[in-house]
Amino acid sequence: MRHREWFDFPAVVKARPRLGRRRKAFTPQKTIDFENKVREWWTQVAPSFGDSPVYVGVEIHKEGFFVEVHELEQSVRPVGILGDVDNYVKSILDGLQPVAFDNDRQVEWFEVKFVGVPRKRKVKRGATDS
Repeated sequence: MRHREWFDFPAVVKARPRLGRRRKAFTPQKTIDFENKVREWWTQVAPSFGDSPVYVGVEIHKEGFFVEVHELEQSVRPVGILGDVDNYVKSILDGLQPVAFDNDRQVEWFEVKFVGVPRKRKVKRGATDS
């Protein structure tokens, strides 16, 4: 299964959590609204993906962005690689700054691919095949 969708509104940079009056952290509303729009699209077009590993491609333009998602036949994440892919990318980019570039805004393309012996697919407890 494959979905490619054009969103005709600009992509929003994920804002860091802010501290409110009572020193309680909150996510800025602009970030919440954007994430909700993307989440709404996903729940409408791709319920059949379930827990399958997926490829996600994003192409960002000034006016909007494309998201492409398709199912992978098996997980390619090797044993011992537990973190979220975006957190690996962020820490690698932060480590390269400022030795490889002055600011990670200079990076225009980044690809991440897990390589190694894939893990066995986990099945959620209580899940049934239909």
